[in-house]
Amino acid sequence: MINREKLNAKELADIVFEVQRKVHYCFDLLDVFKIMRYTIHKAEQTGHDESYVPLLLMTELEDFVMRERINARGGLVNVHGV
Repeated sequence: MINREKLNAKELADIVFEVQRKVHYCFDLLDVFKIMRYTIHKAEQTGHDESYVPLLLMTELEDFVMRERINARGGLVNVHGV
């Protein structure tokens, strides 16, 4: 079980900002909350402790952006045939 008290909020926030800069995307606060919740759940399910959460969070944020962009591109193809 992940001890949420041991998670470093500043470190996690810095990861969000780093990914935003890296991929040129601005996250919605609710999306960050959902991604963080999923990240903790995934770390728990795979038997990892708190130290794994920052690494996994970066990956989950990048994956979220990739899916958003794929979905947006698919929407353009459906609407405009691009």
